[in-house]
Amino acid sequence: MNAQPRLWRVLLSCLLVLLLLRAGPAMAAAALLSADDALLFDARVGSLSVGNGIRGFTVEDAICLDMGDVIDALKIAVVPSEDKRRAQGWAFDEARHIAIDRDTGEARFGTEYMRLGANDIHDSRSGWCVDTQALGRWLGVTFDADTTNAILTITSPAPLPIEAALRRTAAAERLATKTQPQTAGLERHRFPYRLWRMPALDASLAAGWQRDAKGAQVRTTRYEMLASGELAYASAEARLASDANAMPDSLRLRLYRADPDGQLLGPLAATQTAIGDVDSFAIPLVAGSASGRGVALTNRPLDAIGEFDKVALTGLLPQGWDAELYRNGELLRVVPADANGRYAFRDIALRHGVNVLEVVRYGPQGQVRRERRVYNIAAQSPGPGETWWSTNIVQGNHDLLRFGTSRQTPASGWRGSMAVDHGLGRGTSIGAAIIRAPSSDGSADYGHLTGCGKRRRSGHRPSAFEGGGLVCRSVQGEIRRYRARWRGRGDVLSLIHS
Repeated sequence: MNAQPRLWRVLLSCLLVLLLLRAGPAMAAAALLSADDALLFDARVGSLSVGNGIRGFTVEDAICLDMGDVIDALKIAVVPSEDKRRAQGWAFDEARHIAIDRDTGEARFGTEYMRLGANDIHDSRSGWCVDTQALGRWLGVTFDADTTNAILTITSPAPLPIEAALRRTAAAERLATKTQPQTAGLERHRFPYRLWRMPALDASLAAGWQRDAKGAQVRTTRYEMLASGELAYASAEARLASDANAMPDSLRLRLYRADPDGQLLGPLAATQTAIGDVDSFAIPLVAGSASGRGVALTNRPLDAIGEFDKVALTGLLPQGWDAELYRNGELLRVVPADANGRYAFRDIALRHGVNVLEVVRYGPQGQVRRERRVYNIAAQSPGPGETWWSTNIVQGNHDLLRFGTSRQTPASGWRGSMAVDHGLGRGTSIGAAIIRAPSSDGSADYGHLTGCGKRRRSGHRPSAFEGGGLVCRSVQGEIRRYRARWRGRGDVLSLIHS
């Protein structure tokens, strides 16, 4: 008669033992670590120092590291949950996913899996403190903690993104020249624009808290949202950024269309049209280019440049990113991240022949985005009887909408331009441009005249300004307006030979 109750007691005891074994890691991590055991390490990747220090604790002859400090120092996209029971994201490579669950006692990273041990994760006042061995397996790196010198050495089989980013700023690496894909003879497909196409979104959020010298608390919260899609039957790019108090600060929007066959705007036969965030026309020596809100139209080929031997490249650059410019595999310039959310490479000198310009953007978590454009400096003039034109009206350094106070700079203000180039045949062309730009006393008008022709001198090696035997000469200057009482003259053009 007592067999059945005795059997129930045995089964209940086995169940309790299983529950205790499964909850062992979580129960062991319940106690908070003592501040007396805290250490502050100087984290180093190779010979480079990263982050602002990583906190650690001594636990049973082992070292655990504050996971939040490791995430900040190595720029890892791993986010712990608010209840401190789970963490997920990716590290160094978007394909290396990480998922840690303390309730189930499981850790998955990349294609590997492990059970959490009793001493793998400990609770501290700032969050998780993870054993160096377990954390190294999750991230694919090795942590070597030198408690005597308070140095934490981090090694990895492959260069880490944070290490590559630091080395780029000190001594830039060269990109290997890649073979250009052959597009001749490929079939072309046209995809019609839509009134609305769901955009691709990229959002970033940064929050900080600190105390000033007087002990007052200072909190900063910034966000930035980038979107790219289609709107009103045109390609659309948008950027919304906030100030330090998380209030909307500026909205940037660009609607544009490009057609290599020149079938835009009916009889105008335009190849590119843009409204919103555009770039203005530049004249060497007297009027530089500026970005802002406005309108731009042109029928120039898509691979044509504004000047004969120079080009300007601009684009979106999210907060925390930096951009590098390469010409035929050679590093030319580096642009660090700033609050404008834009990279701008102005006055890029081109060499004779084909120029492959590549803009490489690097994200804080190891993202890499590449943009490549090809320019042939020997084909930068219209053919016989062809006429290229371009015009724009731009308010420099102004976004579409600014909710805060506008930042006035010398390039601020409205500017407009009109440029025309006509081909005469046999490699000869003439061009003229007029531009109004801000100046110290309001605004000024400038003129620009250009003539290009082929140099036929035998054995002559073309210089950087004489691409493929093509030579261009220009005259430019300010159009001054005044009236002389005794003559009554009108406009006078003061010329400068370049």
